[in-house]
Amino acid sequence: MKNSVNLLPWKCRRMQAIRLRVLQWSAPCAIAAAAVGLLGAEEWSRYRTAEARLEHLERDHAPVAAMGEQIKKQQAKVEEVSQRAARVAGLDNPRPALTLLGLVSQSARDCQGKLHVESLSVQPCGESAKKSDKAAAKPESGATAVVAIQGIATDNLAVSQFVLALRRSKAFQRVDLKSTQEQPLGGARVCSYLIECGY
Repeated sequence: MKNSVNLLPWKCRRMQAIRLRVLQWSAPCAIAAAAVGLLGAEEWSRYRTAEARLEHLERDHAPVAAMGEQIKKQQAKVEEVSQRAARVAGLDNPRPALTLLGLVSQSARDCQGKLHVESLSVQPCGESAKKSDKAAAKPESGATAVVAIQGIATDNLAVSQFVLALRRSKAFQRVDLKSTQEQPLGGARVCSYLIECGY
């Protein structure tokens, strides 16, 4: 059984209820807002610290990056200079191929038309030693290349004259007659030869 009756109008009672609920929830909302504010402030502080750290690292890294760019530029310059030096060294060959061709032609001319040069090849000493079957063979001092001369002659005497003429030119470290072989050519027999010279 009720001891009291609320005679206030419905609007007043509704306003009282709203005021009561606001008072009840204001403290939890204030606590939640304060917690969120603290977390936000902490995250902002972390962000500012990380941003300052990043700026510091970027300042420290700037000289290293600049040094890296300078190193790349210097390496490009060194490579360019090396290429130029290689080209100059190629032009500064003390024994050009035309001189070799002239020496061989002059020596063949001394055989009075009895000898014909069919092929002339030049290989560096290192490559010739690799292709050689003799493992103990050593390149002669002063020679930078091995010249292989092949052709045909009327007889072994013409080949001997050619070898002697090459030796007399004093342009070769050595002149070795590697092989001679008779073979038919038309109705006559000729002598094929192989000569190696250290040039």
